[in-house]
Parts: sequence; structure tokens; C-alpha cells
Amino acid sequence: MRARLKDNCFVRDRKLSARNIFLLITGGIRTSLQLAIDDFFEKVLPTKDPSSKQALSKARTNFNPDVIKELFQGTVTCYNECTDTQLWKEKYRVYAMDGSDISLDNAADLKDYFGCSGSKKDATTAMLSTCYDVLNNYILDASFDPYITGEREAARAHIDTIMQMPISKGVHSLFLMDRGYPSAELMAEMIDKSQFFLMRVRRKFNLEFDAVEKDEYVCLTVNGKTYVVRVIKVTLSTGEIETLVTNLTPDELSYEESGDLYFYRWGIETKYDSIKNKFQLCNFSGRRKITAMQDFWATMYLCNLASSVAFQSNAVILNKTVDKSNKHEQTTNEARLLYKLRKKFYTCLLETNEDERNRLFYELISDISKYPQQIKIGRTTKRKAPRKMKFNDRRKFEH
Repeated sequence: MRARLKDNCFVRDRKLSARNIFLLITGGIRTSLQLAIDDFFEKVLPTKDPSSKQALSKARTNFNPDVIKELFQGTVTCYNECTDTQLWKEKYRVYAMDGSDISLDNAADLKDYFGCSGSKKDATTAMLSTCYDVLNNYILDASFDPYITGEREAARAHIDTIMQMPISKGVHSLFLMDRGYPSAELMAEMIDKSQFFLMRVRRKFNLEFDAVEKDEYVCLTVNGKTYVVRVIKVTLSTGEIETLVTNLTPDELSYEESGDLYFYRWGIETKYDSIKNKFQLCNFSGRRKITAMQDFWATMYLCNLASSVAFQSNAVILNKTVDKSNKHEQTTNEARLLYKLRKKFYTCLLETNEDERNRLFYELISDISKYPQQIKIGRTTKRKAPRKMKFNDRRKFEH
């Protein structure tokens, strides 16, 4: 059994078997640990004597997090088998890559592996990086590494992983990257690998880039080899000038399209908001490296599971509204989706009868799609300085 980290683990028939630990973790532990255990036993293994949080904490140290990682990778495999994914210009899969710091408990095991940030280097912090399909709301690759891991290092790993995935003939991968990623070496590597990119660069990153007025080709020399990239200057609505670099030709990406294409990268920012605040990644249920990795991969799995459910509920919403003259398009309410999904997670997952499982699934989709939310295109709000608070009434979850 791959779930065992030791041969003598999970060999006896106990309440906290490898199967039950797997179900408990992948269901998402987002309340206190004991309440999550009580809820699990009430729904899955009705008993008057559920396990204690101490028993779970001990048992899960022997549970291999790679099993949950494989579950996440299974969602990616299903994505790659889909034939109705959205493409930009019907030929590009658009991926955004970004990294984010994740705060962890200052426990010794976590500190030793992940390292620390802060002025005193005493705040345990991990580096989360994802490669995200912005048009299909799907995470294709993710990593949870020590804090010292660089964004470019993580990006290279994402690119190599994406290149190994199946892709339809005539379809290409297109990577969107923010200002923290560009380097002449990375651009050269991507050109050598025949991967397309659109990167935003900082001022003074390259003086020849700064001298471009609108849309020009510039040569880069890396390890004695010359590479040609295209530099595009885009003026934002604020009047700020943004410098973009790409290896797409004007026939593939016109000057007028470049700003709108790069704006798709904003999707990964909103995805991180969901990962941290709605899926509550930072609400870890343990104080060891192994439990942090279990929670991380369970969250990545739930993110993609929720995206698959949203795809189905959006189809229902579209079918309901297609003949109505609504001012705004409508989409699935993510908070409602997560609440309903968590309520029905075990029921749907453990149903052995395929027909009954499908009935429960479509019943869930129908319930989620009842109250959609509006999509308001082009709405912008001036940023305000954040106010320090412990509670926000716009962030409510099941407890």
C-alpha cells in the first residue's frame, strides 16, 4: 500500500485506517481538528466514540502525502483529456505562473525544512508556486517549497512539467509572467524549448528595451548565442507605460491585443485569493512538514475539484439564462459552491452505485447553480489602504 511510510503501519483494522485518514484529509480540515474528526465519523463511520485529535496527529505522520499529490495529478490528467477547454485564438493554452509566501507555524520541524522570512528571520514561511490555466480555471502544476526557492527555479519546473503533458496537434502553450520572472537566460531557454511567453519587465531591466517606443525587435546574447525578442510598450488607463516582452510575432499577437492578453494574468491573483481565503490553505491542521504537505496537496486537489464542479454548474446557469435579457452574464458563486461541496463531499465520494452517485452529483450541481453571481466586466476600484482587523463579514465559512 503506497500510503504507508512504514511497512508495519495501517496493518490492523482500526478506525483511523489509511483509507479513513485519506478521506479525512482530502475532505479539507477547516475547523478545529477535533470538530473535523467528529464530523467525519458522524458522516462516514457513525460511532459514539470517535478518535481523538492526538490519535489522528500520530497516525497521519505515517501517511504518505504523495498519495494525495497523485489525486491532484489525476485531476490534471482528466483536464488534459477534455476536448472542450477554452483556447486563446483557438490555438493557445494560456498559463499564468506566480509565487506566493505562505505563513506556517514556528514549529521546529517546519522551520528546519521551509526556513524563515522577516527582518529577524524567525517567521516560518514556505514558497507556493502554481501554473494556472487562466481561461479554464485549472491548476496544472504546483509546488510547495522552502522559502529560499526562487520563482524562476519554480517556473522552470512548471514549464518542464507542462511540456510533458499531452496537447492537441496545432495547440501551443503560452506562458504569462510578471516582473519577478524575466531574465535573458529564461527567455533563451523558452525559445530553445519552442515555448511561447509574454513577460512584463521592470524599467532598467534592459536599456535597449527601455529605448523602444512602441513595438520593436531587440537582440539578446546568451552564452554566445543571439536571440530575438519582441518588445512592446503598452499605455495603461492610468497613463503608466508597461513594457512587455514576447517571442510571438505580430501575426500571432498584434500590438492592440498585447495588453488584453497580458491582463489575463490577473486571473492567477484572484486564484490565490481563493486558495488562501476561501480554501483556507494557511489554516494548516498540523505542525509538521508531513502534515503541511498533506494539507497542501489536499487543497490543490479540492481547488481543481471545485473548478470541475463550477464548469458543470456554469453550463446549467448558461442554459437557464441564455434566452433572458440580463444586463450581466452570470457565473457560479464560489462561496456557495465550496460550502455545498464540503457538505456533500463524503456522500458523493463514498457512494458505490454509479447511478446513485451520478444522481447525487447532478443534485449537487442543481443546488449550486440556483443562486449565481454576476460577472461585471471592466469594473475597477481604487485601492484603499488595508485596515487591520481580525474579522471580515465578507469571509464566512462553515464551522
